[in-house]
Amino acid sequence: MNITSREWAMIEDFSRRITTEAPQSLVALAQSLSAAFQVDVTIWSRTASGEYHCVTPSAGQPEGLMMSAEQALNVEKATLIFVYEAFYAAKFNPAHNFSPAQVMIIQALLEGWIGRLRTSYVEPHEHENLGDLHQSLLQSIIDVLPEGVVVGLAPDGQLILANRQAEQLWQHPLHSVPVEGYNHFGLHKPDGTRLPAGDSGIARVIRTGEPFLKHELILRRPDGSEIPILANTSPIHDNRGNLIGAVAVFQDITGWKLQESDRDNAIATIVHDLKNPLTTIRGSADLLLRRAKTENRSERELNRLQSIIAQSDRMRDYLSLLVDVARINAGETLISPCLLDFGELVGQLITTINGGLANPRINVELQATPLVRVDPIWMERVIWNLLDNALKYSADDTAIDVRLELEQDQVLLSICDAGLGIDPQDLERIFERFTRGRHTQRVGGTGLGLYTVRAVVRAHGGSILVASEGLGRGSCFTLSLPVEANE
Repeated sequence: MNITSREWAMIEDFSRRITTEAPQSLVALAQSLSAAFQVDVTIWSRTASGEYHCVTPSAGQPEGLMMSAEQALNVEKATLIFVYEAFYAAKFNPAHNFSPAQVMIIQALLEGWIGRLRTSYVEPHEHENLGDLHQSLLQSIIDVLPEGVVVGLAPDGQLILANRQAEQLWQHPLHSVPVEGYNHFGLHKPDGTRLPAGDSGIARVIRTGEPFLKHELILRRPDGSEIPILANTSPIHDNRGNLIGAVAVFQDITGWKLQESDRDNAIATIVHDLKNPLTTIRGSADLLLRRAKTENRSERELNRLQSIIAQSDRMRDYLSLLVDVARINAGETLISPCLLDFGELVGQLITTINGGLANPRINVELQATPLVRVDPIWMERVIWNLLDNALKYSADDTAIDVRLELEQDQVLLSICDAGLGIDPQDLERIFERFTRGRHTQRVGGTGLGLYTVRAVVRAHGGSILVASEGLGRGSCFTLSLPVEANE
């Protein structure tokens, strides 16, 4: 049956109404249909039981009217158009003599608009039906993913969804609990301390609205086993941009850790084999330099020999650092702590470094000189590394402020500069190995210094934090160590 020009005009009028005037509810959609086709239009929504609930009752119809699909088709011989596989039905009363072509066009228009409507608006009585449908579809999708997926809702982070892989990782179902219940999930920091509920990825993302990525954790399971996992958490927003929750993806990185261990062992072997020839090169260059000086060789020749010695020393330090990293990763950080005056250690080191600067610019404020039990060699390397970074990443005419103070049973050492600063996106990863700030490439470095610093501090039972207000705003590293108790 052909579509007449008048019928085309009705369809075009309806198409214009739903695209330009944008009805924001099913009631408004029914009104647009009614105005376009000049008939009363009722929209029905199918419930989970298969019955149809009247969304837009006409005059004289009772509220909450329900009927079966068969009744909906037969009542008053109305034209019934199904959209979204009969989850919605539009009934025209009196029956409009629609051709099959008209029905298909109107159905396509309705599906297009209701598809957009459903993502931003759901009639109150539809929540149970559509909520169950959406959750079932989402559950089916995430259950086939190889990583664990958990979804929590704002504002309290209540878990509403977890896939099979997540429950296999945890070895038990993840029940619907708010953030404060996360303590029961066995998540720990890499150093073995329990992860506070408020520091979990979902809690953090809901609190800040920002993604929290590459968060390495240890999962302790009911059978006593431990597995390393990598967590990536991102916010979930509705169509209006409002934060409604967070989704966390957990990846078992046991295999990656084993490969990392094999790589560290290989590095340690290579480093050991390189040290012997390097020692020979360094010793031979030193001997040649002494001989060149006694023979009054040219300045150019002396400079070349001195350069060989300097680069040999630099290579030796780098190889030593690689050995330290390999030991740290293998849990073999060997420290020999002894009781010493921490203020004296810091003061002497700063005096030495300032003495080698053309413009001494490290200021120190010792508010306390507590006794701490540390390995003096390792701790000197930690402080030297932090001070060296502060000097490298700040201008020569700016000061480095060092402050030592006592806070309860902890000694706090802060090293702050007014230099390059740290991009907020780099703050979370700044202590990872082979990681450098994206804006620090112009300054030489290996990406291993801060990784080693944190490992050594943790081996002493302490912690280290970094703060920066952003690029060009400087940075501040704060080292915390336990104070020796008075006996």
